[in-house]
Amino acid sequence: MFIPPLKYSKKIPEVLFYHKRTGPKGAKFPYDLYNMLSTQKGTKNGFMVLQATETPVENYCSGRSLRINFIISAPQYNGYGQKMIDLVKNISKKGYNGHIQLKADGSYTPNKIPHLFYRKNGFSTLDKKLDAKMDMFLKWGKDATIKDFPDVMMYYPAPEKYPPQNEYRLSFFERLRNLFRKLL
Repeated sequence: MFIPPLKYSKKIPEVLFYHKRTGPKGAKFPYDLYNMLSTQKGTKNGFMVLQATETPVENYCSGRSLRINFIISAPQYNGYGQKMIDLVKNISKKGYNGHIQLKADGSYTPNKIPHLFYRKNGFSTLDKKLDAKMDMFLKWGKDATIKDFPDVMMYYPAPEKYPPQNEYRLSFFERLRNLFRKLL
């Protein structure tokens, strides 16, 4: 008996997200784990850990926000990171008023840190000078390294007003770490 091939009328998405909620039993804010799987290649191309938080951030958000604790995509520069950020933006609209926070960390890719990618996607820091420096790097099309920017918290959407710049100071250990990075 001959069975003709199935005809699927809808376009199959390029990636699928697998979601799992985990954390200690009875935790107020459990972790949400997301794996991104490619439908064309059958490979795992990304992973992220999200967590709801009610920690108020001065000049940014006083209510709930969604925190990206960890995000990585591989291979890079194929649009997978953009798809994960778009998913987080959609999730944050439900119950978090669109507020997202993450720590831009260059330890995984020290020669091309993710700060500029996040800035291009609408994230900003609470430091106006640092945001302006990132904008200049984007304007010039220059890649930033770990020597150009410190690890910093970034927020989406941008804060309505920036705190006074003289209040922000790096801790002793952050200044020491940045000094060692410049010497390397």
